Amino acid sequence: MKRFISLLLLLLPAAAAAQPPVAPEQAPESKAAPAPAEALRAPRPDTVALPMHDHTGLVGECPYRHAFTEPRSVVPLTPCGNAYAECRRMLGEDKLPAAGDVHIDQLVNHFTYDYPAPTDGASLSFTAEMAPCPWNAEHRLVRFGIRLRDAADTTLLPLRHARLRVEFNPAQVVAYRLVGDDRILPQPRHRHRRHDAARRGGRLEAGYSTTILYEVIPADAERSPERASALRLESREGVPVVLIPSSELLTARVRYHLPGVRRGEQMTATLKEENLVELTGDFAFAAAVAMYGQLLSDSEFRGDSTWDKVLELAEKGLGSDPDEERREFIALVRMAQMLDSRR
Repeated sequence: MKRFISLLLLLLPAAAAAQPPVAPEQAPESKAAPAPAEALRAPRPDTVALPMHDHTGLVGECPYRHAFTEPRSVVPLTPCGNAYAECRRMLGEDKLPAAGDVHIDQLVNHFTYDYPAPTDGASLSFTAEMAPCPWNAEHRLVRFGIRLRDAADTTLLPLRHARLRVEFNPAQVVAYRLVGDDRILPQPRHRHRRHDAARRGGRLEAGYSTTILYEVIPADAERSPERASALRLESREGVPVVLIPSSELLTARVRYHLPGVRRGEQMTATLKEENLVELTGDFAFAAAVAMYGQLLSDSEFRGDSTWDKVLELAEKGLGSDPDEERREFIALVRMAQMLDSRR
């Protein structure tokens, strides 16, 4: 009996080795969900190469955002600091300011622009315009101007929860960036955080005005053949939803609340490629100041910026200049150009 068991133990491994190998069970093939037709019209973010933000320029400078994945941009309206004075002080000492002291949005808003006064009892006026970007001709430069009325009866002001919300059409826009510091509010991850203090925006006094610039990369005709009949998309809880056929590049809304009034108010503006204008007047001067800031800080987004272009645009937007602040700016540009040539 013991001899039989020993023989059986010797034969079992050989029998197991003789069995043909069993192929591992394969999981059933999963078919990828078909992409919605409207998404196919938009340039996918993984097919578009964008300049990457490596933090070598301005501290906190706003990077590009893909319109396909982040179509909505919300910026709180708040009073700006005065980086312009610090840059002027440094240049007066024959020194270029440090990159961290250059805040393009503050430089641009140091100056007063001739935005129309509010009419028909409105609390503010809202201006939107678009021109070829002077430091990258294939891009677009968008300027939003907001001006509050000067109210004798200040009980109607200040405004509360003031913010600018821009919705970019991914079928018309590849990417965008806020020119200057990254003040774009993060998208809320949870519904109950949607109305937190940061997202509600700023509190503004009578007479306040501000200028906000965006650089926009439009979708070209080859990448977007159905451009004329593109669809505007709006994100709800991160899911793109088709609204209406549209050739709009963007829709912008200024939202705010008046004290004691629960229901908010808003003003809306849209821009299409056909709304493109030439850089002149105040728009040219604001672009010159933005380009000046990008050169001062050696911004990675400066593109084809040059000091001569800054001077050309500033001269074009000089206007009457009653306080001679714009002429002083031109003198500072020449000083910065000289100092920059030495480094």
